[in-house]
Amino acid sequence: DETKPSNNIIYRGAGPAGGIANFKSYLEKNMQSNSDSSTSVEVLVIFNVNTDGSLTDFKVRKSPDDSFTSEAIRLIKEGPVWLPALQDGTPVRDRVRVRIAFN
Repeated sequence: DETKPSNNIIYRGAGPAGGIANFKSYLEKNMQSNSDSSTSVEVLVIFNVNTDGSLTDFKVRKSPDDSFTSEAIRLIKEGPVWLPALQDGTPVRDRVRVRIAFN
């Protein structure tokens, strides 16, 4: 949980249900990589977590090719439910950045 006080406003950013460690474990177990490379490949995905927890507006900022892009977005969409950000206890939309490393 990232809780930050800001002018007496309590803010917690959006995140996967179960926490980051469980999300990383899910990624490792469900990742399908077509890479024959022995080096790690990273994909950076940015998306919105809406007030109802739905995920929209996916943008990829870094990816070696379309197959990695598609797999990264699939993993996020099919993965654990995301909890919306909270501002003073009220759900708010949040922009999230997720790095996925394919080994």
